[in-house]
Amino acid sequence: MTIFSEAELQIWKPAEDISLWDWLGKYFVLSKEYSDVVGLYPRELVPVFKILADWLDDPKIKEICCRKSTQIGLTTFIVGWFVYRQYKRPGPGIFCMADQATAEEMSMLRFKNAFESAKCFQGIKSQTTKKGTTLITGGSVKMAWASSIASIASSSTRDYAADEITKPGYNLKTQEGEPVGRLRYRAKGFDDRKGIITSTVTIEGDRMHQIEEDADCTYLVHVPCSHCGQRQPLFFFKGETYLAADGTTQPGGYVHFDSSLENKYERARSARYCCGSCGALWTTEEKNRAMQHCSAHPNKRVEIEGEKRFIWIWRIHEVRSAGSLYSLVLEFLESKEDPEKLQNFYNNALALYFKEIVKKPDEGFIARAKLDYQSGTVPDDAVALIATVDVQKYGFWYVIRAWSAAETSWKIEHGFVSSEQELNFVLFEKTWASKHGPMGIWRVGIDTGGGMKDSGETSTEWVYRWYFQNLSRGVQIFLTKGFSGSLPDNFKFGKPIFTSPTGKKLPAGLRLVLIDTDKSKDLFFWRINQAQEETPICAAYIPADEKQEYFQQLQSEHKVKEGTRETWKQKGSQDNHLLDCEQMQMIMASRQLYGGVFIIQEPVGIMQPVQPAPAATRDENDEEESARSRVRRWRR
Repeated sequence: MTIFSEAELQIWKPAEDISLWDWLGKYFVLSKEYSDVVGLYPRELVPVFKILADWLDDPKIKEICCRKSTQIGLTTFIVGWFVYRQYKRPGPGIFCMADQATAEEMSMLRFKNAFESAKCFQGIKSQTTKKGTTLITGGSVKMAWASSIASIASSSTRDYAADEITKPGYNLKTQEGEPVGRLRYRAKGFDDRKGIITSTVTIEGDRMHQIEEDADCTYLVHVPCSHCGQRQPLFFFKGETYLAADGTTQPGGYVHFDSSLENKYERARSARYCCGSCGALWTTEEKNRAMQHCSAHPNKRVEIEGEKRFIWIWRIHEVRSAGSLYSLVLEFLESKEDPEKLQNFYNNALALYFKEIVKKPDEGFIARAKLDYQSGTVPDDAVALIATVDVQKYGFWYVIRAWSAAETSWKIEHGFVSSEQELNFVLFEKTWASKHGPMGIWRVGIDTGGGMKDSGETSTEWVYRWYFQNLSRGVQIFLTKGFSGSLPDNFKFGKPIFTSPTGKKLPAGLRLVLIDTDKSKDLFFWRINQAQEETPICAAYIPADEKQEYFQQLQSEHKVKEGTRETWKQKGSQDNHLLDCEQMQMIMASRQLYGGVFIIQEPVGIMQPVQPAPAATRDENDEEESARSRVRRWRR
């Protein structure tokens, strides 16, 4: 005769009539082996998941798709849901991961601990292997991985989850279809089926983007403003809109910070959330309190809500430190100058798709960055003019951009000059009209180049000499050189140089700015692309009357693969001088280069009129004449 334990006898009793959300708070225990929070599931720290819990309790809803940030606790929630389903009504489940190693680790660590520690399963026998968990109740949770046809196709399932579907494993297609489709098909025979599809995202057009495009609509997480009461979704960037409960389109709020503050930590500490309705600035604490009252609303008019729901959940929805406004702004400031880092921020923090960096720019792509202004025009938001120079044997190519403190830029001039005198005029004497007055160059980046000039000295030798001759001009000058290889950041300072290429002593010494040209060109084209966005950040604009010469030179290179690395290569012998100047612009404006344009609080380079001197002696007149021989003085 089989003898059952008291705990095992409990399984024959009807399950408690309890919602998923309440069950998580009453029975689901987190273990220190995989969670930084130990004990009963901390619902107060993840209030946004109540939305998902309520949907999963709704018999009309069969599948939930969630575009998500990393490390927000969603995988733990899904494990809890699987355990809850086995408690309420045992049945078959499949949890699909991207690869076999992750699936096996998930089984042996999380599911084993979850079933053993869940209060409602105390004393009930279960067997966990790398392939999943089987319960004495007859239920099971099988582990699968996307690249294995057999792991998905071998059995039917009532409950299923597919995690990180943008990972490579999910790209596998067979005669039976792709992994997500196979999971859905295996559940078709169950009237009470439930599925969860989740993933971080990568670029526009990835697997999650395709699923979202096919969805009837995307639901947004709404919270109430404590000042005006308006319920609204939370966005990071300014300029977004949403569908309000009354059916009208309303402006969304955004994360605001004071860009005039001197360093990134001060800017991050100034972060507030700006209400899209009343403009009130919320602290992180106010945002967290609002999250306790969150709800989901469709972001377009729908007559009938279907059986599938698609929702966007990102890091701001956390009420832990990772979701603080300070953390979000700091991460943004630390990534915004490098497209690779910025993509990580978009994907992992904001759960937003990133536009892939262009690899073969054409004229049409570049021309879309045109803005309705004319060459030579300095926009009102500009705080500085930066000039970059490419040194050639017979002259100098240059580009001048106007920059805002928020790192938006507008190209205002490019050209070629054949003499040192002409170059000095452009860099040190020429002005451009602005609302603050005539504006001159604030910072110069000049390539140290190579090869010989007609004077018989190398380009490098000439640049060194020119540098020391013009240090007293009142303009910041940086000497640059392309770095042969990849750098962790866009640039680094080289070691001090005290000897010229020909052996001349440089008593004062100098340091070159060594540029990762691949990363800086990536950044430039990404900013060109940003100029085409509805809500641009750090955009690089070009004037409406831009010359053909400029377009041709910006198309002179394309990205090619060399081993495991992609690098920019010149197409034949096409001129690429203006592209070299543009990529230098990205470095000269960088906050990593002594603060860059970020620390500028008032426009720099504005001409100050020279006051007439009082009557003077002959010697004083000589000094006055010397002063007047200087073309102008600048406030820098």
